Amino acid sequence: MDQPRRELSAKDRLDWLRLIRTENVGPVTFRHLLARFGTAGTALEALPELARRGGRAGRYVTLPSSSSSSGTTLNRSPTRP
Repeated sequence: MDQPRRELSAKDRLDWLRLIRTENVGPVTFRHLLARFGTAGTALEALPELARRGGRAGRYVTLPSSSSSSGTTLNRSPTRP
């Protein structure tokens, strides 16, 4: 069953892009995360804990959250010394 379409704000669109471009997040995982957390922003906030529980703490990559940053620059989060 399809969810009704809703208009995404600029922040929501950026969060969707950040989530789908995150390492190890493909289309199926993306949909599962949206279903579980409701929004891409909430799913992004949960990634550090999910990665830690999955044994991948510090190894996931997301796009920067600032829309003024280059779309090709990737930040490793959380940062490691």
